[in-house]
Amino acid sequence: MLELVVSIENSELEDKRISIIKKNLEDQASLKYIEDDILSSLFNSTVNEILKNDILIEKLQNSKNVVREINSRVEESKVA
Repeated sequence: MLELVVSIENSELEDKRISIIKKNLEDQASLKYIEDDILSSLFNSTVNEILKNDILIEKLQNSKNVVREINSRVEESKVA
């Protein structure tokens, strides 16, 4: 009921809420893909290969950046 009133009273706010929810779902899917990719790379490597695997190291660095961006968006969505 409240959702209906909000959507009628302020459709812009409702559109923003829906956009945030969609983005959060996309971010969750991205995190799951990154996690699976990294775990697969780790599982298929030996300890020595992990330390020398530039592609894996780059994946880990990129994943840190993506996680920071996602966490930032999540925090912003809590304020909005």
